[in-house]
Amino acid sequence: MQISDVAVKKKPPVRNFEASNLSSVVVLAGPNGIGKTRLIQEIIDLLRSPRIDQSVNVKIRATSQSEIKEWGKNTLSTLDESDLRKLVTHLQRKRKRGGWTSSVVYLDSFRTFEKIKPFQWSWEFGDPFDEEINWDVLFKPFADRF
Repeated sequence: MQISDVAVKKKPPVRNFEASNLSSVVVLAGPNGIGKTRLIQEIIDLLRSPRIDQSVNVKIRATSQSEIKEWGKNTLSTLDESDLRKLVTHLQRKRKRGGWTSSVVYLDSFRTFEKIKPFQWSWEFGDPFDEEINWDVLFKPFADRF
């Protein structure tokens, strides 16, 4: 899945932001205080707790045949109740790290890593691809994932 369109209105300091036909990688750049972080947080909050919010509209485009089959269409909109239910089902299903095929990834630019614990070595360890991970792990800032 891929975010294809975003419209955010009246979320200070963002007055009106619209972008459509987005690529796989989106970079927001600009001076401090103009609302880049607020914009990203609004999108992530909507994906974590999908709800109809007239001031935030995110359209998600399917990027695989399995998504189109699951959704019954190519695009979901957060302003449509039926689409929101499909999005919740799609995002919040349980999966293992090795079976992760579809989500939105948030890569922040915060370059400081804190609270990283040393690896505890053992001869016995599980396959990391079999590890079950939380459905919204990729919505968190990078430093909070480890």
